[in-house]
Amino acid sequence: MKKILLIDDDAPLLEILAETLQDSLDCPVEVTALECSKTALERLKSHQYDLVITDYRMPNISGKDIVDYCLANQINNVVLISGECPEFMQTDYQGKIKFIPKPVHFIEFVKIINNKLK
Repeated sequence: MKKILLIDDDAPLLEILAETLQDSLDCPVEVTALECSKTALERLKSHQYDLVITDYRMPNISGKDIVDYCLANQINNVVLISGECPEFMQTDYQGKIKFIPKPVHFIEFVKIINNKLK
């Protein structure tokens, strides 16, 4: 079973994304869905995940901070979701992580996540 850490401070979207992951992927997954990015960072330090999916704009710890932590700690299977295309995506992380724009198109989302978990 693949383990996914899903981080988004938008509770309704977080719930929909978590349900989509659990119901629509090609392989069985265990989804840890967290609204608090600070709690998510602590989980990353103490648990291993096959994939990290994070929102960009969040209070306290941003998606960029989560991505920086992941890449610094050899957690290379990362997806960033955002309603904007952050400038750093075009420079710092080009080719290193997958970017999914908001609003999320769920068929495309499932396709991307299936590919990331292969």
